Amino acid sequence: MALTDHPRSTPNSAGLQHTVALVSGDIASFFVFAMIGLASHRGITSLVNIPDLAITAAPFALGWFIVAPFTGVFKPAITSRLRSMLTRTALTWVGGCLIGLVVRALINQSGVPPLTFALITFTTILLILSAWRGSFAWFVNRHHTTTPETT
Repeated sequence: MALTDHPRSTPNSAGLQHTVALVSGDIASFFVFAMIGLASHRGITSLVNIPDLAITAAPFALGWFIVAPFTGVFKPAITSRLRSMLTRTALTWVGGCLIGLVVRALINQSGVPPLTFALITFTTILLILSAWRGSFAWFVNRHHTTTPETT
């Protein structure tokens, strides 16, 4: 194998790579949400407090990853098509957000959050996840359709 040769990835390894990338990006998305929230409520200095970021992001990430297997949001047939990806992302986030709000209330022992908090949380994370996952689907679809298949 020459230095310029690249090993071909099998469909299974490509699927695993996509899943790892998606999970990593999803986790980063929840951290972005936590950064926005903490910066707006506590100021920019709160962004250096990694434990607070993790505690803020964790309930919503947990909700997302609990619902995700049931909606197929990591399946290659979904993740490579923009419309399917965005639809499944929204569907997954509806359930994930509800679970995240409950987990957050249990952790904080704060009861039901105000409706405005729930709506802002739902919308903000949906936008972040949609931007990330939509970009991923667009890139995968574009890369897949422009890369000639080798035999």
